[in-house]
Amino acid sequence: MSIVFSNDSGYIIDELQFYDELYADAKYRYKRDLFFINEPFLMQTEFEKLERGGKRRVKARKHVHKAVFSTCNEYIEHVKTFGSLIISSGFHCGFFLHLSTLTVKDNNANARSIATAYVKSLPTLPPSFKCIDACFTDIRRVEVKELKFDEAVFYPILYYNENEHFASISYANQLYIIPPKAQFITGDVFTSVKLLNEANEKFDFIVIDPPWSNRGVRRKRCYETIDESELCKLTIDSLLSDNGIVVLWMTNNDRLLKFAKNVLLNQWNLQFIGLWHWLKVVTRYGEFVRPFWHDYKLPFENILLATKNKNSSFDIPVKRILVAVPNAVASHKPPLFKVFASYLKTNPKCLELFARNLFPNTLSIGYQCLAFQNELLFEKLHVGTLWLVLMCFLSMILFRVIGLSFIDFAMIRTLNVVSVPKYYNTLCLMGARYGSTTAGMKQFQIYRYDPEKPNSKPYLQTYNVDLLNCGPMILDALIKIKNEQDATLTFRRSCREGICGSCAMNIDGENTLACIWFHFLCFSKIDTNLNKPAKIYPLPHMYVIKDLVPDMNLFYQQYRSIDPWLKRKEKYVYGEKQLFQTPEERSRLDGLYECILCACCSTSCPSYWWNQDKYLGPAILLQAYRWMIDSRDHFCKERLEKIHDAFSAFRCHTILNCTKACPKGLDPAKAIAKIKMLLTGLSSKPDPVAESSKANA
Repeated sequence: MSIVFSNDSGYIIDELQFYDELYADAKYRYKRDLFFINEPFLMQTEFEKLERGGKRRVKARKHVHKAVFSTCNEYIEHVKTFGSLIISSGFHCGFFLHLSTLTVKDNNANARSIATAYVKSLPTLPPSFKCIDACFTDIRRVEVKELKFDEAVFYPILYYNENEHFASISYANQLYIIPPKAQFITGDVFTSVKLLNEANEKFDFIVIDPPWSNRGVRRKRCYETIDESELCKLTIDSLLSDNGIVVLWMTNNDRLLKFAKNVLLNQWNLQFIGLWHWLKVVTRYGEFVRPFWHDYKLPFENILLATKNKNSSFDIPVKRILVAVPNAVASHKPPLFKVFASYLKTNPKCLELFARNLFPNTLSIGYQCLAFQNELLFEKLHVGTLWLVLMCFLSMILFRVIGLSFIDFAMIRTLNVVSVPKYYNTLCLMGARYGSTTAGMKQFQIYRYDPEKPNSKPYLQTYNVDLLNCGPMILDALIKIKNEQDATLTFRRSCREGICGSCAMNIDGENTLACIWFHFLCFSKIDTNLNKPAKIYPLPHMYVIKDLVPDMNLFYQQYRSIDPWLKRKEKYVYGEKQLFQTPEERSRLDGLYECILCACCSTSCPSYWWNQDKYLGPAILLQAYRWMIDSRDHFCKERLEKIHDAFSAFRCHTILNCTKACPKGLDPAKAIAKIKMLLTGLSSKPDPVAESSKANA
C-alpha cells in the first residue's frame, strides 16, 4: 500500500492508492465508494433512529467480555493514545479532512450497497479447511486462462499469470481480474502447505489470515470458521527462509492471543517478535469506525509477528500502529508488503495463506483467494475517458499561457473522478481519492535527523502536499511543509534563484538545487506523478548537522586552501588601476566563474566520498583552474605546485558524475583534465596579451 505518513509510532497507509498503482495499466480500477467510509459503522435501524433525534441505545450487559478485556487492556491505551497522535499528523499532512467539510450523512450507503451486492453474488463454496490430501503427491502448475470450478477447488493446482499485463478469467460464472506475475491455489490450505514442503519451497514473507472462530460469525453464518488447534498442523517453519517473517492476523480474543503466542508459535518453531495493530479510521475525517469499548468491539485488529531467529540481521519494532481506512467489504485486510519491505531482502518470495486477494510475485492459497478479485469490486475504464483527459490537457496548456490558471485547476479537479490514474498522473496531477478536495496531493519523503536525540536513528518522514496550492519548485514544497505542517523541519535556503547554492540537496537520487525548475510553460521540477513519492535527502557522504543541512566546513576549508583570489607578483593596490584582458582571455573564464559552490558535483564523486581529506574534489578544482588560467594572475606555477601530488587532482577518474550533477550546466571534469595537462607539461598557460600590449604602449 502507499505509505502516506510514518514515524516511530506507526504509519498512515492509503490502500486505495496502492490499488490505483497496482491496476494503473489495467482497464479497471477499484471502486472508490468501497473506501469512502464517511461515518462510523452503525446498524441501519440505529442510524435511522439517530437521524430522527433518538438516542443511541447501550445494552446493559450482565458481564464484561473476559475474552476481550484482560489482555487487550494491556495495549488498548497504547493504541488509543499513539493512534490519536498519528491521526493528528494525518490532519497536518493533509490526508484527513475536518468534520466541518462532511456534507453527506447517509451511513455509508454507497459503500454498503456495493458490498451487499458483491456478497450476494458470491458462488457457494464447498466445505473448506478439511484436508483431502490422501491421493495427491505434488502440485500441478497451469497457466491461468480459465478455471473449472470443481477442478480448481478439489485438486491442488497452482495457477499463474506469467505475463506483464492483467488477465481476466471466468470462474464459477463470475469474472475475476488476475494481476501480472500472480500465483494462486484455490484449494485446501493444509494440503497445499504439505505439498509445498515436499517440494522444498521457501518463502521470505508469509501472511496468514485464518478464519478465527467468533460469536458474530457463528450467529450470522457468513463463512465457515476453523478450530485453532487445526493450525498446529501447518508446518510453517519448513516453509520460512532463515531471515523470513511470518505475519499472523489476530482478533482481540484473549484466549486466541494467548494460544497464538504460547502454543501456535511453539508448534511452528518460531519466535515472537511483536504485536502490531491495524487501527481502522473513517475516510478523510479521522474518526474511529467505532468507539473504544473495553467490553465490546474495538476499532482495531492485531498483527502478530514472528521469525525463526529473533537475533537475525533485521531489527523489527515490537509495536507499531497502522492507521488505515477499512474496505466496506467484510474481512478485507490491507496488504502489508510495502510496510515490511525494508525488513526483507530485495524481491522477496511471498506467500499468503487463507488469502482473499492476489498480488504480483505472491503465491495466494485458499478457497477464497479470488474473492476480492471479483469484477463487481472494480469499475471499467473506457477509451473515451482518455480522449477527455487529452482534450483537457491541451486546454490546460492554453489556460496557463493566457493566465487563466483557475480554470486549469477546475479541470484538474473534474478529471479527478473520471480519468485513468496512469494517464492522469502523467498529464494533469490526478487526485487518487474519490471526492478529494485536494486533487494534486503528492507525498514527500524527507530525511530527518535530530542531533539532540543521539540514540534515535535517522528516518524518512512522509508529508502530503497539494501541488495545486504550492509553487513549482521543491523548495516551495519544503517551505510549505515547514510553514503549515512541521516547523521543526530544517534546511538551508536563501536566494530562490539558483545563485547562492545554499539549498543543494539530493532529490530523487540526484544532487541538485531545490530552487531549480523547468522553464516549459508552468511545469515544475516537482515530479507530477502522484503515485511516486519525492524522496529528499541531504547531500550524500557528508556529516549532517540536522535534517537536510550538511556540514560544509571541510568543503570551505578546501576552497580557502586554493587561495581563491587574484594574486600579483608586483606591488599592486586593488582599485587603483584596471587590469586589462582581451575578449579571448576573458572567454577562457566562461564555464568557470559561474560556479556557486553548492557542492552538488563534489558530493556526486565517489573519489571525493572516500578521500575527502586528500582529494580536493570537482568544485574546488574547477575554482582552482579558474584562477590558474586567468591572464591577470601571476601565480599559476605556484598554484600547480600546491596540488602536485597523487591525491589533490589525480584522484579524478573521469567518470563524469560531477558534470552530470552540476545544476549550472558547468563541466568540472573538463577543468580537472586541463589541470592534469598543466601538471604533466602537456600544455601551458598562454602568455597574457592585453597586459603586455598595455605595458609596451
